[in-house]
Amino acid sequence: AALVGGTTMVIGHVLPDKDASLVDAYEKCRGLADPKVCCDYALHVGITWWAPKVKAEMETLVREKGVNSFQMFMTYKDLYMLRDNELYQVLHACKDIGAIARVHAENGELVAEARQQRIRGRGAGTRGDKDATEVRSSQPEGQGLVFSCISVFLSIVVLQGAKEALDLGITGPEGIEISRPEELEAEATHRVITIANRTHCPIYLVNVSSISAGDVIAAAKMQGKVVLAETTTAHATLTGLHYYHQDWSHAAAYVTVPPLRLDTNTSTYLMSLLANDTLNIVASDHRPFTTKQKAMGKEDFTKIPHGVSGVQDRMSVIWERGVVGGKMDENRFVAVTSSNAAKILNLYPRKGRIIPGADADVVVWDPEATKTISASTQVQGGDFNLYENMRCHGVPLVTISRGRVVYENGVFMCAEGTGKFCPLRSFPDTVYKKLVQREKTLKVKGVDRTPYLGEVAVVVHPGKKEMGTPLADTPTRPVTRHGGMRDLHESSFSLSGSQIDDHVPKRASARILAPPGGRSSGIW
Repeated sequence: AALVGGTTMVIGHVLPDKDASLVDAYEKCRGLADPKVCCDYALHVGITWWAPKVKAEMETLVREKGVNSFQMFMTYKDLYMLRDNELYQVLHACKDIGAIARVHAENGELVAEARQQRIRGRGAGTRGDKDATEVRSSQPEGQGLVFSCISVFLSIVVLQGAKEALDLGITGPEGIEISRPEELEAEATHRVITIANRTHCPIYLVNVSSISAGDVIAAAKMQGKVVLAETTTAHATLTGLHYYHQDWSHAAAYVTVPPLRLDTNTSTYLMSLLANDTLNIVASDHRPFTTKQKAMGKEDFTKIPHGVSGVQDRMSVIWERGVVGGKMDENRFVAVTSSNAAKILNLYPRKGRIIPGADADVVVWDPEATKTISASTQVQGGDFNLYENMRCHGVPLVTISRGRVVYENGVFMCAEGTGKFCPLRSFPDTVYKKLVQREKTLKVKGVDRTPYLGEVAVVVHPGKKEMGTPLADTPTRPVTRHGGMRDLHESSFSLSGSQIDDHVPKRASARILAPPGGRSSGIW
């Protein structure tokens, strides 16, 4: 499907179960992919838990297995979510080994809290934390690894939560948008950028879906922070209005996380961020499900498997909405769909450029040709297409992979297993070069000063200190009355030293009951 759409290499996502070995999950995925994949591919690995063993396996994957990126989740509490202190340690580890830290940013604590309230409201007999639904994608094995996708060889975990929507009687696909407002994404985006900045680790944000999250990323880049980000074809071209379609199967087909946004300006805004390099890459997040699989959540939107197709249509849809729509030129189109990914993943110029010595991955693109997208003609899996009946300019006529013609004029000419795994090198210059230079020039240093040789207060007992006797020439203010409360009618002015009237005895103070100015009386 990728080759038919004009994509010559894909990056898949290995997602180990919690407490499972990262290396074992990687080897399992390689074993399934190598005999079937038709195009070149590489792998991200998910960090779903944290321990010293995980750090050691990360080093092994980078050093021996050709992995240079790891993905973390700030959502899916008690399943895949890492807490802030764990994220901090993972980012430190990524920086030390020169890996790319990819993060799915949503506030998992708030989502989980709503879920726990929902479980408590059901009473005894619920499944608790095992209430998550796992579904295998409908994508044929070995054909669906794409940038930012979760591997079809692994289980997909479905969103849980949204008590508020369910309490209102909302059980349909619109609940996914209601339960995950964009402020949860924006807050988590800001938080993980802050954590990354404290660890001096570059951060790569996946599946950016909202205007507010885009604004957070733009502000961070303006401040000089090393932030990379991607959006998906669906988020950059569609809206959440589909969740309110009268046909349940139509609405459910668009369920993904983060959800598509209701604001009709969002997709246009995200396309603009792609054009001005605030967002660096447009991914497909290819994870198709059939209507039958989506129907697992027909009475509860939290059980609808989240994932959409897109690897076959990514190039044509972005050309139509980006280039034909006047948002970007042809060079920027190549950057966000190809060369930027190659640079970030340290594949450039072997991939992402046509020069002597490169892999000869070439797409012959006809910008004037048109096609109408339809599920009936797709080869990417699933029985629904998000862009059904969309007429696109820009069609791949020929796809060449490593010098071999694999697709030409509608005919696929590639056997299973001819694709090749491409190991990725650590410390890509596009990601790390700037940070390495900053650490050299902006290294934090302590102040070289003369040691303090004066007196030091002695702690008498917890909560109190022996402060010593004040010097004789230190002026002191008059003692206040009523247990330290100052008399507001008393002047704070005082004279230091001896005075001429010191021998005159002072009169005892008298409490004046009359108000200032004396008593008043009525005139009768």
